[in-house]
Amino acid sequence: MSTYLKIQDSCLCLGRQLTTISSFEPGDVVLSEEPFAAVLSDSELSKRCHVTFAPSEKLLRCGKCKLSRFAAREFQALDWKSGGREECAALVASHPRVPPATIRLAARILWRLNRDGGEIELKESLGGVSQHAPNTSSRPQVKDLIDHWEEIPEERKLTYAQMGSILVDYMKAGRGEAAAPCSVRDAALLLAKLACNAMTVFDEDLRPIGTGLYLTAAMANHACAPSCVQSFEGRRLVLRAARALRPGDEVTIAYTELAATRQERRRELREGYFFDLDGAGVGADPLGPAAAELAPEAEVAPGVTLRAFARPAWAEDPADGALTEVRLAPEASGAERW
Repeated sequence: MSTYLKIQDSCLCLGRQLTTISSFEPGDVVLSEEPFAAVLSDSELSKRCHVTFAPSEKLLRCGKCKLSRFAAREFQALDWKSGGREECAALVASHPRVPPATIRLAARILWRLNRDGGEIELKESLGGVSQHAPNTSSRPQVKDLIDHWEEIPEERKLTYAQMGSILVDYMKAGRGEAAAPCSVRDAALLLAKLACNAMTVFDEDLRPIGTGLYLTAAMANHACAPSCVQSFEGRRLVLRAARALRPGDEVTIAYTELAATRQERRRELREGYFFDLDGAGVGADPLGPAAAELAPEAEVAPGVTLRAFARPAWAEDPADGALTEVRLAPEASGAERW
């Protein structure tokens, strides 16, 4: 974990939050983090190195599973020590079927937990249902991630249970053992954690190429006017300050597409992350923190005025307390509004 950040309990009923210890100017790197585990999307498996996520036309293919590809032999050796051995055996046993990215990511995480902590500590690493387990280390752990199991609809719980069964069979086949590496319940809980904590990995053109679990970045809360923006260098996550940050300021990111409408963001947050944009301390101001900086009316270009106005009666979302409107000067357009 970065020495410039700390994890602390939020006073706004938001669980944990990530805050700064040092000052940052706009554009400064606030966090640079390698994933706890990461996998490529199905469409990228034959195009990119499975360790660096870098594209290449000359990739070395694994001779056993015929699926994993690497830019150099040293990357294959590195991957072999971080779950590649178990994944290769599981893929061979599952041939010709290839599990979806979510299953492959969950398996990688479980293999790493098993390797780092042993069989006895595996369940402790997964943690309980919807609990913030105490963390005695300086780094966040998988057990620190919330799964929202109590809030998940029954239909989705059934889906997680079915996926958990597939995950257990996939891992069991790779180990060549009768005993399951974890229970279906533990696998389902992990999949629920990943649904609201894993991040989509994008390339430099903002195209999705994979999925990864970044334990420190997962502690950052959502904001519609985030203090940081994320990008990726290969599979490494980089958070940069979007505005000046001082010690004690919260590190926030956008869980949803910023270009989406407020209604679309609210729906995605409620369905995927189980909180409302207008919950305690979460976007209580309809325009977010930037509202204080927005003048009631400002000329943004010659003859073009931007001003805030009250929500019209026909708006579908009753929580939209304010919108913006562009008005052209009469002499420029012949009309008062546009």
